[in-house]
Amino acid sequence: MKATIRQHFKSELARAKSATAEQNVAAAWTALQRAHLLGQKDAIAHTVAHWHMLTLAWQQQDFKEIKGQIMPTLLAFPLSYDLGD
Repeated sequence: MKATIRQHFKSELARAKSATAEQNVAAAWTALQRAHLLGQKDAIAHTVAHWHMLTLAWQQQDFKEIKGQIMPTLLAFPLSYDLGD
């Protein structure tokens, strides 16, 4: 992952953490979605983004989202590793 993209990825994760602490769930999801897009070509970053999405869904007790994040979280690393640059 290029340094500039990594920095933006980390900024979005930090923004999500801040928004979660402020109980601004919509902003947290938006930041995590941005982080997800930035991290898709990097196996570790992609997995981390999905892990944070799963964690946020768990904190919200959003069982539909939890169910929707389990497989992507488990498959993010192997698929990104195979398909990444």
